Amino acid sequence: RDSVLQFIEQRNPDFTPWEALRHKAILASKDNNYLESARLNEQRFLMDRSDTNASYNSAFQYTRSNMPKKALEMFDATDPRFRDMSSDFSWFEAVAARAHYMLEDFEQVARLATNYSFPKMLSGIANLHMRSLVRLDSVDQLDMVLEDYIDRGIYNMGGNESNARQLYRTICEEAYLHDKAGILKKWIEKYQDWITENLDSTTYGYLNHMARSNFMEGNVEDALSIRNRIEQDSSRIDWIIRDIGWKGSCLAILGDTTQALNLIEYLNEQEYSGLNKDDAHYNMAMIQANLGQKEAAVDNLKLAEENGMTYGVRSGKGDIFLKPLHGYPPFEALMKPRG
Repeated sequence: RDSVLQFIEQRNPDFTPWEALRHKAILASKDNNYLESARLNEQRFLMDRSDTNASYNSAFQYTRSNMPKKALEMFDATDPRFRDMSSDFSWFEAVAARAHYMLEDFEQVARLATNYSFPKMLSGIANLHMRSLVRLDSVDQLDMVLEDYIDRGIYNMGGNESNARQLYRTICEEAYLHDKAGILKKWIEKYQDWITENLDSTTYGYLNHMARSNFMEGNVEDALSIRNRIEQDSSRIDWIIRDIGWKGSCLAILGDTTQALNLIEYLNEQEYSGLNKDDAHYNMAMIQANLGQKEAAVDNLKLAEENGMTYGVRSGKGDIFLKPLHGYPPFEALMKPRG
């Protein structure tokens, strides 16, 4: 993206109208103004309806802006003869699945995943399929569909093969968030078995997934103990912020209110910029949610949005640490799709 931006800026001020829109869209995205980027990319697409880069970026940015209906409009407006030119996988279907999930149209997500005709199944679509089956209480299909994905292989947006741990995690998270105790009990065990059999117990991956599984199982003290074994890289401010949110949430649940509040205060005192500022407000909201400070948590989520928070499957209502806010009207209003 930066190289494209540099090339375009070198031509300034001799932009064509199309180049000017692309330049503005890239700048808007870099400034975390996803809605403006979506609108600019849509304008670019309307200038050339064969420009699938513009329509995809517009749809993607609309989902990040909590506007899944607009994302689906962009998907539908793109001629399949241009949209489906890739022979390996389709980013468009991934955005469409995400939009349908955000609209809680779980049957449509499952239908889209089942009818996906490209050789490489994208992990994002597979994860949304598993989440949707949980929400539809299609318990009998979970084993069969997961095994099919493992046999076929799942791939990231770059076309590189991924492993199955996200599928197990996805099922457990959805079951935990929506109080499907029977599914959670069965799949937590499968998730932990996969972690133990496939990951080195000294690695970040093992510790992170094992801590998360223990948290969802209700073993919060064990989850915190495991999480404390992760060595933090002091140069990764984003990781440190998220680790504070993780630990603060656990401390709040365990009744260590003083320490949880101290972590909120620490985050509040730091002078973060860019997406780290978004992360700080978001992680303060996580801790406050688990302290029962719902109004303060929603206020911080609004500040996180102002500073670049994106709406997605595992943020907001999809975040296991924000579950205490489910059903709280101001939170539900903030998370409601806007278009």
